[in-house]
Amino acid sequence: MNRMFNAQKIQNVTDFVGALGRIGTGLQQIKNLGSIWNKEDVSTGDKILQTLTSLGFALPTVISGFTKLTSILQITGTALTAVNAVAAVVGVAISAIGIYNKAL
Repeated sequence: MNRMFNAQKIQNVTDFVGALGRIGTGLQQIKNLGSIWNKEDVSTGDKILQTLTSLGFALPTVISGFTKLTSILQITGTALTAVNAVAAVVGVAISAIGIYNKAL
């Protein structure tokens, strides 16, 4: 019984880190939108197409990460895990905002 509990804890941590990775990857893709629009040698139509393509990959990645993160928090249900998760997500969001502002 104890081994199964420990195995589930390890799986939850692994899933948690994976979810944060997906969120980070998606936010990085969103951050790259600034570089698309800074290219002067690309037409507006191509910029729009590249933007839609990037969003098509980025948004599902971020949504998937947040969905997984939410399910992990519901499974574990511990206050410490919730606090750590919120702190990590806030940290990722603050980093993404800073990176986005630098791209502008």
